[in-house]
Amino acid sequence: MPFEVFADRDGQPLEDGYIWLGVAGFPAISNPTAAYWDAGLTIQATQPIRTLNGYPVRSGSPSRIYVANDYSILVQNKNASTIYSSINQTERYSSSIITFSQAGNAAISRAIQSKLRETASVEDFGAVGDGSADDTVAINNALAAATHVTFTSGKTYKTTGTITVPTTCYQIDGAGAFMVGPGSPTGYSASVDGFYFTGFQQGPSTWPSWHQGFRSRNYKLPGLSGYRYGVSVLNAAFLNIYCDVISICQSAVSVRVTGGANNWGVQNIVKVALAVNCQNAIHVVCPAASVEGIQGCTFAFDYISGCNNGIYCDFDSGSSNFTWNIFRIGNLDGNGANNNPVVTYANAVYFTQKLTGGVNSFLFDNDPINMSPSAGVSPFINTDGETVAFAGRFIGKSFAPFYYDGFLPGGFRTTVRPAFNVMTIWVDQSLAVSGNGSVANPYKTIAEAFAAAFELDGFGKSLIIKLAAGTYSEVLSVDMTKGGKGNWQIEINGVTNTPASVVLTGGITITGGQIVLKDLTIQTAELRARENSYVRLTRVFFGASAVAHMNISTGAVVEVTTNYTISGGASVHVSTNFGGQFICRNFTVTLTGTPAFTSSFALAEGVSFQDWVGCTFSGSATGTRYSVTLNSCINTNGGGATFLPGSVGGTTATGGTYA
Repeated sequence: MPFEVFADRDGQPLEDGYIWLGVAGFPAISNPTAAYWDAGLTIQATQPIRTLNGYPVRSGSPSRIYVANDYSILVQNKNASTIYSSINQTERYSSSIITFSQAGNAAISRAIQSKLRETASVEDFGAVGDGSADDTVAINNALAAATHVTFTSGKTYKTTGTITVPTTCYQIDGAGAFMVGPGSPTGYSASVDGFYFTGFQQGPSTWPSWHQGFRSRNYKLPGLSGYRYGVSVLNAAFLNIYCDVISICQSAVSVRVTGGANNWGVQNIVKVALAVNCQNAIHVVCPAASVEGIQGCTFAFDYISGCNNGIYCDFDSGSSNFTWNIFRIGNLDGNGANNNPVVTYANAVYFTQKLTGGVNSFLFDNDPINMSPSAGVSPFINTDGETVAFAGRFIGKSFAPFYYDGFLPGGFRTTVRPAFNVMTIWVDQSLAVSGNGSVANPYKTIAEAFAAAFELDGFGKSLIIKLAAGTYSEVLSVDMTKGGKGNWQIEINGVTNTPASVVLTGGITITGGQIVLKDLTIQTAELRARENSYVRLTRVFFGASAVAHMNISTGAVVEVTTNYTISGGASVHVSTNFGGQFICRNFTVTLTGTPAFTSSFALAEGVSFQDWVGCTFSGSATGTRYSVTLNSCINTNGGGATFLPGSVGGTTATGGTYA
């Protein structure tokens, strides 16, 4: 029987080793059996057989060994120390001595046992997966023993106790498998959870650095049914969890933090394809006593059906630490709720009380349907102050202008809906008298254009405010978080391809919603983006300003989509703070006239982010290149200390990162 490759104790190929083969049941050296170099057993090998680079060698060349019957074996290294021995060897290959070599250059040989142990199956620890045997202990033992654990597709695992995922387990692959709890198939458990995550990266000393990345733990769970919480996350951060289906649970997903400075629930991503017949699709508990609370998380459901609440958030008085989270719902369908004994009332989003602070977004790909709240009651409870969007139509932060119509086909609607896809309003500041906004008779001010548009409900259609050449000195504020209607996809356009022809000198503040600025120059005052607004800049130039060119805060994002020019200085070119983000990737920024920046060219503070990767700067500037502080980051992808314009080196402090 052939033996091909042998490994030393360190897993490396056995060099200059000795192989002794003996009669089965007896020591190999004192009771040798005939060994051969050929399958026909005609060329006998002299023992001990020597090894070269792990292979048995015959006259200096790798060869195979053949024996006629069962055998005993002793393998020694060049110092005659025993590597492996067995006096009753009936299996011809042993995973502890046979090695594995990956294809490709520079691959090394490893013991096959080490290779196989990279991943553990729950079956390795005794799980049955027949839907009847209790697999609780086996699954918990597998998770405790391995960093990567798999479930077998097509199997159903029964558990009677909570499955706890330890912080030493980094990956779970359960796609195609299913796991049922004590409540299955007719109800949910009062105390047993499906998968329980706690203690992951709590406290500032455990946070990964910017360079390590935040998504190092990935858990693709089996489908779940019959638990209190299908996925239970308590005081855990930086998790990436996915599940195909969760049914008949008190909450499909429960994310909670408790009071204390080191109990955080930040930067988690939880995605569920289908949550059905649960009291809540997701249940969030965030008390004010938790210093960091729940921040910067993404919770996504492709389909929620037959649940009492789509999103249920439990806050106490003074809670302001639930912020910068995104909830994304593909479809929310109340059908089936009446067949769920726990359902008496249906809500899309339910807050136990209004938040005193925080900025969160609730995005619905389609209108909720078949909901059944009490007549005339909005399916959004205590959610004023949060950003909500239906099918791309930004509703903003107040539900005052909306009436409830029972979620009949088409979803709930306001009283006016335009029949056109694009509306253009014309503005010309040079006019002596304002007109009606038509191309032949424009308005005189931009504010008039917005006032007229917000008398209608755009329902996500395009609104273009077209500006004639000239200088507009009005102080412009576009607030899409308040009542009123509107709900447009907005563009403010100057003269095509000539940004210098239209100059805004009074400043523009954008609060909430989405907007595109195109073919403009902003100078004297600043562009301010606030409260989760998303601003795209296309050929927007910047002239001299006594304040910042751009000030981005409270979750807002400003994205540059073209090359642009800076012709005048400011206190700061880009200032981000309180979660604001600035994105300018792979574009050329031209500086003319050596503009001066009295504070710094780029300023990032208050957990904010600036992305300058791939940009090229033409021209020069004076002043400090950058300042990064308060856990913020400026990313240049290794551009170096002199990457950004300026004449004075940049600074970092208080957790700031310049990369």
